[in-house]
Amino acid sequence: MFEEEDKEMLRRLDALPVSFRVAFAASCAERIVPAYRPYAEYMDFEDPDLLNSIMDSAWEGIAMGAFDQAQFADRYDNCLALLTDEDEGDGHDCESMPKRH
Repeated sequence: MFEEEDKEMLRRLDALPVSFRVAFAASCAERIVPAYRPYAEYMDFEDPDLLNSIMDSAWEGIAMGAFDQAQFADRYDNCLALLTDEDEGDGHDCESMPKRH
């Protein structure tokens, strides 16, 4: 059933203009932004604010109506570069991160 819901959502998204799809993707990505900085600091990433910079730039382009597909592809690649492979690294994972209260 979940797959059918995914297919329906994709069908509806495909019917939207590209700029609307980018706004939808940015909205989805915003949900992880608050968790990314503490994770990046814990993992000792070089620039823990990079995701915020990418998202700010994306929203600015969306708001100004100056959406550029090549620029979006570059931002997308930058976001993918922020992801870590669970099978790589030094054994750190989210489970072992200190809990924030």
